[in-house]
Amino acid sequence: MLIAFLTGMIKFPCLVSLLAAFMFFGFLGKLIIFNKNLKIRFFTHNTQFWCKLCVFLSGFKVEVEGKDILSALKQGQIKNPFILSNHLSYWDILILSSLCPLLFITSREMKKTLFLGQLAELGGSFFVERRTPAYLHQEI
Repeated sequence: MLIAFLTGMIKFPCLVSLLAAFMFFGFLGKLIIFNKNLKIRFFTHNTQFWCKLCVFLSGFKVEVEGKDILSALKQGQIKNPFILSNHLSYWDILILSSLCPLLFITSREMKKTLFLGQLAELGGSFFVERRTPAYLHQEI
């Protein structure tokens, strides 16, 4: 029990440091990259890099089913993939992002959420209005 507590006490500052570094580099990319496509590419790769470190330091063992599909995604053999996922926790987002460069679609309400909205924006998320059907054609 004591060892688990001490391990957690070591991991927490590491994860907080990773979060701070992710936000720093995200803000930096947001400030210095003006081309929209380059910015999106930067956000996806920046997010993947920091998520890989976070998942590794957290001690998760990730098992992937459909490794051939994941490999094709990484090699660019599948163009413009759309992955639909309903996550159970925020760890799902970190784990998915650690596997390959991804962008997420979330609600505009999330953008207004303190701290999480900033994280989603620095991760390259797209914010859509999903509650008003009149705006759906504009979002697509």
